[in-house]
Amino acid sequence: MGVPRRRDAERPCRLPRRRVPGARLRSPPAGGLRGARPLPRDRRRDIPLVEAGRPGGDPRAAGRSGDAGGRPRGRGRRPAGAPPVIADDVLEVGDGIARLVLDDPRTPPRDSPRPYLHPLRTPGGLVVSDLRPADHDWHLGLSLAVANVGVPGEVDDVNLWGGVTWVTGAGYRQLANNGAQRVLDRDGPALSLAWTDAAGRVLLTERRTHTVARPAPDRAVLTVESTWTPVVAGLAFGSPTTAGRPDAGYGGLVLRLAPEFGAARVLSPAGPTTADAARGASAPWLALATGQATVAMAASAGDPVHPSPWFVRTGATPILGSAPFAHRVWTMPATPVTWRWRVLVADGALDPDAIAAALA
Repeated sequence: MGVPRRRDAERPCRLPRRRVPGARLRSPPAGGLRGARPLPRDRRRDIPLVEAGRPGGDPRAAGRSGDAGGRPRGRGRRPAGAPPVIADDVLEVGDGIARLVLDDPRTPPRDSPRPYLHPLRTPGGLVVSDLRPADHDWHLGLSLAVANVGVPGEVDDVNLWGGVTWVTGAGYRQLANNGAQRVLDRDGPALSLAWTDAAGRVLLTERRTHTVARPAPDRAVLTVESTWTPVVAGLAFGSPTTAGRPDAGYGGLVLRLAPEFGAARVLSPAGPTTADAARGASAPWLALATGQATVAMAASAGDPVHPSPWFVRTGATPILGSAPFAHRVWTMPATPVTWRWRVLVADGALDPDAIAAALA
């Protein structure tokens, strides 16, 4: 998970949007996807990345402390006079279920910039995600992040998780190896991306889609489908655990949860369990439930690695994510591969049967 570190001041300028050299992708097909809509143009300005999500406007519902307007205190606040953080690089997905941020200029290179979804909300409006928590400020809502991507012939793995890297014999260290996921093109919430190393070299290209279904009025299921096409041959996907750090097999689709989930119950298809027991174990899905909300994540049986291990913590750092590279390195084949995850957000505490039915 890394260790806390101090951030440098962030420049309030927007990074230029441009195609990444070496990536050749056609635009996604027209037509968009159901369950997603762009923000109306008059709502795209000055929208805080962290907002109040609890009825009554409690800014803590966004997953971190804030002022009365839902803006984060301290490092997350934009300097006075800075340009809007969100403009054309944001979409509402699922009629308010999530906000998809494509390019956030507040994310420094060492935090492995990438698209993310935050706030992620239940149908009733409770925010279940967190953004840049003080303990790990490279945790960005719901995102696709991999801590260790090995390139043949190179000593250091590429870090596409953000922050520090586990170095055997030295512990976590900040290296000059943080890559990025850059949006090349989009059609609504269908994205074409390039995964790059710290020097900007394209490692793979990706096609990612987001769709939302409503199995019940108080439940929504977000499906994230991701197809990877290699540009560099022989990429090896691992985790800090495969690099020698026990109990740290994170990497995949990951959700940093709001602090309220620190006391959540952990549920699996077999029933109640604990974070310690579930971490690293394989199952079709895993869930966390409080008295107000339930969040569950499922991995597809058709994924390149299945069944998926899970990475989960409660307490001070609540987090839930698929972890296909938790125990062993997976080498990418020469042909495209597709991953598919479903994320359930529901109001109230659901039992395992209700979770399984919603994810079916």
